Amino acid sequence: MKEAACRTDLGPLTKKLLEQQQVIERLTAERDRARRTLCQVLVLTRPPGSKQGERGFAKEMGWDCYKQVAP
Repeated sequence: MKEAACRTDLGPLTKKLLEQQQVIERLTAERDRARRTLCQVLVLTRPPGSKQGERGFAKEMGWDCYKQVAP
């Protein structure tokens, strides 16, 4: 009897987990966009002759915000 009750509770839990996954994906995308923007701005403010680009700066910071963006 307890197993049947647990099974009926999985529907709403599964829906809630999927909703939370969507929130996580949206927030991750927003974070990555913000990090890429910061990389672009900071690279522009580096001293002349600095050869490190946006992706290099992100890597130096330990960010993977370019991993899903085409080069």
